[in-house]
Amino acid sequence: MRFETNDVASGNNVPGGSAAGFTFRRLVLTGDARPASRLRVYTEVEFERLFEIGSEKRSSRVPGSLNLKQTLEGNNGGELALEQAWGQPGATWGAGFTGSFNVGQTGKLDYQIYALNGTALDFNLEHELTSTAGSPGTAELVLNSELQLTSGFFDGSKSATAFAWRASYSPTLRGEFAISGYHGKYAPSFLSFRESLTTLAYDHKWRWKGFETEAEAVYTSLGNLNNVLTGFAETAFNSANSTIRSSSSGGLTSATVEMELANLSRRRYGFWTDFKYHARPRWLKDSFLGESFEDPQIIPILRYERVWLNGVTDNVNVSGFGPVRLISFTQENLQQERVTAGISYRPVTQFAMQAAYEHNRRVDGSQLIFPRISQDSTNGLILGMSFGF
Repeated sequence: MRFETNDVASGNNVPGGSAAGFTFRRLVLTGDARPASRLRVYTEVEFERLFEIGSEKRSSRVPGSLNLKQTLEGNNGGELALEQAWGQPGATWGAGFTGSFNVGQTGKLDYQIYALNGTALDFNLEHELTSTAGSPGTAELVLNSELQLTSGFFDGSKSATAFAWRASYSPTLRGEFAISGYHGKYAPSFLSFRESLTTLAYDHKWRWKGFETEAEAVYTSLGNLNNVLTGFAETAFNSANSTIRSSSSGGLTSATVEMELANLSRRRYGFWTDFKYHARPRWLKDSFLGESFEDPQIIPILRYERVWLNGVTDNVNVSGFGPVRLISFTQENLQQERVTAGISYRPVTQFAMQAAYEHNRRVDGSQLIFPRISQDSTNGLILGMSFGF
């Protein structure tokens, strides 16, 4: 859980998690059982943010025209998906194999291989029909769609078409170095072709005395994203265009599909790294902050992040009148960096309180990546708390 306040200019549509308010970040439930000495069953369910389902119908009438608007917001897994009753899992569901073996006298190599339902392209749809009386009358159908990548569904609505792996080497107990990857289909099943999402990543964590460093670098490709978006737009256009072929007065219906994308890009890559120092000053142990705690710590933290989104596609529009159709979209590259400096108070291993200053700066493109606003930079104060049990 955390509280954040920042200098985002008024009038912006601030995305979730970046407004001046409280945010419930995540809840992780784990289970670990050993039925036998060589058998281990481990489960982890992570919930992030609450899902939404909304339904809206509106109508308005002006002389010579009738406007009908129906909005349905949810996901393509169906309204009764389990995640909508509580939250959206932050990780896809699957099964796999894990193992490890010793390397030398102190080293250890771990590996994990999983088959997963995988991430999917999720969407919301909104229909708007406008008819105009006359001889002949006309009718226009507008379909608005919002697309974004979401975690894989676990209600059986999506096939297990993805796999992930990770291999890590730990030379000593001080830390480890690891590489990992993911590959899976993400295009909706109603498209006549498939595109894959592929990710490669490197991460490490190392500790020496009171110092600790951690970093991760990730590269992700969505394949031929333009084909996926064009195919989705054409499918939605054909469906909308065949729904109402003519107005009540005989005029042909024109159809338009407008798509809003959540920072979908052909390629994206980035990295983050942070440095910490686990301080155990004597005054902390003697003060009320450390009294009765076995190992209280004050941990200064410095973190740097940078991300590149290449070929961010937006404003996809498909319009047509009868057999004529026109497809258009815009693309740009976005780049952003973030610097965070903070301090953490950890009286015990399972509990921590943090305070941090965060600075976001736009390096390239027309807007920040997160928060998604048209500003050169933002500054924020973050207060947080985490605990385990």
